[in-house]
Amino acid sequence: MKEFARRDLAYERRMMPKADAMRLFEQRGEPLKVQLIEEKGGPVVSCYGIDDVFVDFCTGPHVPSTGRLKAFTVLSASNAYWKGDAKNQPMQRIYGTAFFSDADLKAHLDRLEEAKKRDHRKLGKELGLFMFHRGRRASRSGSPRAPPGEHPRQLHARHARARGLPGDAHPARLQQGAVGDLRALGALPREHVPVRDRRAGLRLEADELPGHMLVFGSEVRSYRDLPYRIHDQSVLHRYEASGVMSGLTRVREFIMDDAHIFLAEDQIGDEVERLLRIVQRVYGDFG
Repeated sequence: MKEFARRDLAYERRMMPKADAMRLFEQRGEPLKVQLIEEKGGPVVSCYGIDDVFVDFCTGPHVPSTGRLKAFTVLSASNAYWKGDAKNQPMQRIYGTAFFSDADLKAHLDRLEEAKKRDHRKLGKELGLFMFHRGRRASRSGSPRAPPGEHPRQLHARHARARGLPGDAHPARLQQGAVGDLRALGALPREHVPVRDRRAGLRLEADELPGHMLVFGSEVRSYRDLPYRIHDQSVLHRYEASGVMSGLTRVREFIMDDAHIFLAEDQIGDEVERLLRIVQRVYGDFG
């Protein structure tokens, strides 16, 4: 990479018919690129390359040349699967970053080190705020348990309701289980967690949108009812793969402070402004 940066090699965009692009990457022994082009490419696809050194199927854009990126570093590496599916080929994912100057790169790396000291996964364990049950028979893996942290969570939930919930909003408490196919209501079926009785078609809720849609559609509404706001702080479940779960940011059980707003087209502008004021008010309290 340092050698390529020193030589300041130009990136060239090449437009080619889809069949030609698939043939090119097949000849290069890159079957996964062939698969991507077949799935995502239009009749004509764009590829970026540096002479014979490098070529990639990409919509772009790229920097004009390799000399623009002299300050870079590899951050880490991890195992991965093609398209995130454990049934596909195992791969190695490499994380890196680049800046226009060494000073900017150093400042970024310093910020990352400071962030590690304040990582909630580190502090949560040290302060005993939350824990996860681990082990081979951990039936609740991915579900945080937070006896000491429950009090601040409840304080925060009440604060969010008091500062962010308008007086005319309809608070809701959704059921844990949803029956049937909710794809038509916007649910993501891959994330739903099936319960033991598959014959009943019962799944744990992964999102509040389907339930709120059912509430709104439970009776005929008048335009005078709009905007119709539904607010919720229900427990949700998503079947995240074990390899992507991380602290409290990617879990299988969580509570989301969420709302869905049904409104007329001419009300969108006012509603967006109102929502931005709520965000400023709630987050402003935390500096």
